[in-house]
Amino acid sequence: MILKAFFSLILFSPFYLSAQKAHITPVDIYIGDCRPDRPYAIPFTDTIRLYQKDHLVEQIIPKSYKNWPIAGKGLKPGAYRISFPNVFGQRVTRDIVIPDTIAYTVHLPTDELAEYPENSIARLKENESITLSFRESGCFVDFKETLKITKGKAAFIASLHSEKGTKNVQLDSSQLEAFKRFENELEHIKNSGFCTTRDYYTLKLKSKTIEKQDGSCTWNGYYFLKRSFFGSGDGEISPTPLTPTSSKYSN
Repeated sequence: MILKAFFSLILFSPFYLSAQKAHITPVDIYIGDCRPDRPYAIPFTDTIRLYQKDHLVEQIIPKSYKNWPIAGKGLKPGAYRISFPNVFGQRVTRDIVIPDTIAYTVHLPTDELAEYPENSIARLKENESITLSFRESGCFVDFKETLKITKGKAAFIASLHSEKGTKNVQLDSSQLEAFKRFENELEHIKNSGFCTTRDYYTLKLKSKTIEKQDGSCTWNGYYFLKRSFFGSGDGEISPTPLTPTSSKYSN
């Protein structure tokens, strides 16, 4: 009788009942530009939507949060689909799996496109080239450079032409991927923005020419492409700073 009473006490104790409930995992969300030298949080980002089996579970508006990461509500472990906007005006969808753990962090990169279908550099034949003319213009800067990529017999060579002279580099696979990313993202630039500094692009491909101007203060595509090819110590340009909104700047 005593033993039976003991087991009854365990089964109906608050600690046991709490353990029997469905596990809930606290979820923190970081959303923003995940490239080097960029603040992760972007205050004007639109609604984040979280779905499970096509059912809307939660909606989050990042700009309404003062502290980062965003502390979302706890979620049951399982498969989810998360939808969020990027800086190119697209809504991006990612599949995530929330584990059964004491905490979980989700990173949402707003600097990435939903997909990257174009790859002009892969279609070049020997001795054919792609040319990118870049100009940055603003209150305190007027800067021009030309980047030329040529397919040689055994490798791709990038040549940077500026007032300082010419610099060449043989491109590896990661640098070719960096150009593919640049080409696709350039297509989605809106020729708008209110930044006091504007970037002008003329990209001459084998089959077409793309002309864009970017005044968004968010993309800085040429800076990151050039950094990938030649390192961060070459040239005068730097990424346009965004308003810092990470936790160390929070109220």
